[in-house]
Amino acid sequence: MSETATREAVTGLTRQPVDPLRYVSKGTTVYEPGSWAMSFIKPGSRVLDIGCGTGSITDTIKREKNVDIVGLEPNPERAAAARVHGFEVVNAIYSQNIPDQFGKFDYILFLDVIEHLADPSALLIDVAGALKEGGKIIASIPNVAHWTVRLNLLFGKFDYKPVGIMDATHLRWFTRKSVIRLFEASGYDVEQVKNTAGAWMPEYRRSPFRLIPGRYRRYLINQCGRIWHGLFACQHVVLARRRETA
Repeated sequence: MSETATREAVTGLTRQPVDPLRYVSKGTTVYEPGSWAMSFIKPGSRVLDIGCGTGSITDTIKREKNVDIVGLEPNPERAAAARVHGFEVVNAIYSQNIPDQFGKFDYILFLDVIEHLADPSALLIDVAGALKEGGKIIASIPNVAHWTVRLNLLFGKFDYKPVGIMDATHLRWFTRKSVIRLFEASGYDVEQVKNTAGAWMPEYRRSPFRLIPGRYRRYLINQCGRIWHGLFACQHVVLARRRETA
């Protein structure tokens, strides 16, 4: 794998450079990526978190699931922030010496990473060698078919932003079907796909949504994401098992 997992160069796409520490989760809110990822992981497992960022979700998974976890983060600022949590963090991109150094894993996480890669299939194929027999990938990938993107396109807008679905550092765009197709073509069988609600999105703090009391608004957003995932899912969270070859 010779591809860096994140790109911070956004000249001409946003008004100012993006902050490498812009994504810091404060827990695993239900219907969001950390919550779904944690629900897939068995306690006591060995986990590799590729693109662990600032390590906030990684740390929560470590504590809640009592796992042996290693973080891999190519950005030095994010890697330094992740180390504060006290788990092993490697400031590098994925390479074949990772399983030689740390052994094989039950799960490999790609939480909001796949969309930053020029060739995501190549990495998915590479990391298969770091999975134990029956090992699984857990990945969260933004849904480009979200209603906010569709609505903007109706008005001729495809504007990049510092965060979210339209993050200016994204190189690839996916729908639920194309996510599944990517994993299947890369040697995995998709076992489950969950959907995140994205209740944090700024669009839900504007009219008409802001007229709904917060508790009921969150419930409505969560249910819309669960039922009409093609339109309301902010991200698709995939659980995929490495396909065993005969």
